[in-house]
Amino acid sequence: MCLLVAMALLGPRPIDPSLLMTAPLSTSIGLLGYFTAVGVPFFFAGLAIATPLTAYPEQANRLYAADLLGAGLGCAAAVASLTWGDGPGALVMCASVFGFAAALYATTSRGRALLGSAALATAALSPFADRVFEFTPVESKAMGKAMTRRAFKPIYQQWSPINRVDLYSAGDSRRAWWATKGISESFHGFRPRTLSIQYDGHNGTHVHEVVDENSMQMLDSHLLRAPYLLLDRPDVLVIGVGGGIDVQNALRRNAKSVVGVDLQPITVELLCSRAVPAREASE
Repeated sequence: MCLLVAMALLGPRPIDPSLLMTAPLSTSIGLLGYFTAVGVPFFFAGLAIATPLTAYPEQANRLYAADLLGAGLGCAAAVASLTWGDGPGALVMCASVFGFAAALYATTSRGRALLGSAALATAALSPFADRVFEFTPVESKAMGKAMTRRAFKPIYQQWSPINRVDLYSAGDSRRAWWATKGISESFHGFRPRTLSIQYDGHNGTHVHEVVDENSMQMLDSHLLRAPYLLLDRPDVLVIGVGGGIDVQNALRRNAKSVVGVDLQPITVELLCSRAVPAREASE
């Protein structure tokens, strides 16, 4: 219960560490509140582990082995929950596991039945957890800033054990990062519309709309073209595909072969899918 209450309070109320220098007092108080809220569940979890070790010291080896086994199973369950579910659902499932553990600690059959039923009900509600628990990025993150715009339009969201992936439109953005950084000042040609793809609300990239061979003509006047001035039709390895601009650049430069590698399979799935056409999503 402490875990669910903590996340319900903290999820929609993000703390922005970048404000620590400009608003040190309020930020420090906020961080103290955060540490307290998330520390309470860990405190009780620690008690649950320390109590049997204290009560049965002669069986410490078996108890510690069970603790390590449970920790390993918990890690595997976390990966599975975030693979086939989402963050809020994984959080609720974690709370239900704690509930079942509490049922085992109960000293009466009635207590075990009540706690076990509560844990089972909590697990059954996990698919609906995203309607209760909200994780809002701070405005200093790219997605948090985009969410303050009226043109913001969420398109796709999926969690994974690596991070949360968000695809969204922030309006008819033709002057995103690659359209303004590294491009010749003399270029006044076509700039494609973009969608943003962010990981945990930040540190993402843009997906450019490509409808014909002229869609990415800005790459002909871009710094990204430089390596291809040295080699003719090279074999290209792109580490970190992101929004795909390096792949698009290699193809436009007539690379002999292009291999893309990315840590996040959701990104690859999005780029290879036509389920959400950029033209429709940005309108």
